[in-house]
Amino acid sequence: MSIRPILIRAAGACISGALVACAGDHDEVTGAGGRTGRLLMEREGRGSARLVEAPARATWCESDSALVIVAVDRAWTGGIALRVAWPITAPRTFTVRRGLEGAGTAAAVLRSMGDSVGPALLGVSGTVRVEAVAAATGRLDVISEAADGSPVRVTGSFRAVPVTAGCNSTTPSR
Repeated sequence: MSIRPILIRAAGACISGALVACAGDHDEVTGAGGRTGRLLMEREGRGSARLVEAPARATWCESDSALVIVAVDRAWTGGIALRVAWPITAPRTFTVRRGLEGAGTAAAVLRSMGDSVGPALLGVSGTVRVEAVAAATGRLDVISEAADGSPVRVTGSFRAVPVTAGCNSTTPSR
């Protein structure tokens, strides 16, 4: 029996649960000291477009070693999950998989707010680079699959996203 479907569901649940929790909140997200963080995700290549550019939230669950960054705007929701002990002490590059696996892996997903029936863009490969600073900051370069199976390149960044500690039932266990 393959563990891949379980990992895909776990990553989707992890990020999707966080996205649902934020779905009604389009106001600025501020952390300690009034800091505001942002997430930007863009589709590259043919049909390039800015999909998400919005205030972001980050939550780190110590028991699962999962850092989840989410942003919601009026058209799209986007999220990144990383298997990591937070905070990091040196810049790190994470490998994007269809689901969170061991330390050093990441998952990324995008979903249209106007299309709850169509499939989300789930990252299948790529990298997420995280800098060693107190607020989550980094870049992503991800290949997702469109509904027809064709590759979709998504790039972006997250800047100064305040990280709060906490776990919820949608965060997958190791």
